[in-house]
Amino acid sequence: LNVANSVIRHNKGRKEKSLWTENEKGKLVNFMQYESGEEEAFNIGAAILNEVKEKKAHFRDFAILYRTNVQSRAFEDRFVSANIPYKLIGGVNFYSRKEIKDIMAYLKTIANASDDLAVKRIINIPRRGIGNTSIGRVDDYARVNGLTFYEALTKAREIPGIGSAASKIEGFVTYIRRLRTLSRETGVEELIGMILKETGYAQELIDEDTDESRDRLANLDELISKARQYMLGSDSPTLGGFLEETALVAEIDSMENGTEKVLLMTVHSAKGLEFEHVYLAGMEDGLFPGFHSIFDIDQ
Repeated sequence: LNVANSVIRHNKGRKEKSLWTENEKGKLVNFMQYESGEEEAFNIGAAILNEVKEKKAHFRDFAILYRTNVQSRAFEDRFVSANIPYKLIGGVNFYSRKEIKDIMAYLKTIANASDDLAVKRIINIPRRGIGNTSIGRVDDYARVNGLTFYEALTKAREIPGIGSAASKIEGFVTYIRRLRTLSRETGVEELIGMILKETGYAQELIDEDTDESRDRLANLDELISKARQYMLGSDSPTLGGFLEETALVAEIDSMENGTEKVLLMTVHSAKGLEFEHVYLAGMEDGLFPGFHSIFDIDQ
């Protein structure tokens, strides 16, 4: 509370008041400055592991608080690689968010197209006018002939009753083949950017112009940041390698390990809760406080 009062005191437009408690003074707050969110996540993870290793605390004693759910990605990646069990509160696992699953489905289809669910997810993203009836006929053809769904798509003209949808399906297949060729010489970061631009996915969210669409765009920016980090950190980066790395995070997050987990949540979700050890991440202008808070003269 002393720290909070000291910070809030700099707000010149605030009515004078002071928070207080009858509790004894606790330990001093530690302040650390990092060059990036990844470095911050790495060092927080290392500090937690050290405390647990020395039996000074349990994983369940720690909470990491941030302003927005998009900040969870760096911690999720770090904790998976360091075998730190965690639980995301009040949010969806980064790789389970719709926009992330959409783009990851594109990447999986480009990589080898053996994942039928991934191909079906994106065949109409953006809308290509391929209806459920046509998709059902492709599915039936694939099953009868022992093909994957994508392999059946490449034989659209041979599918009975497919009609005018064949040309639309061929357009989708041609686009995937083009991206597959480009992926051999293009980094994952550039490939994601290409998909977002060429499909109109990003522009659609920009045009929507809502808080939700802006959050989804922020998540996609974070995915690009993750791809950039992977490309820089890998000796031999490949699309397949990137997919393996991200799949591991999604798989670990779906496993239950009891209650022995570090908690990840926004500051707002944590209101009224108490923890033995708390890390406040991303305390920087433009993020916390956000740009709107900084430049809004009415606040």
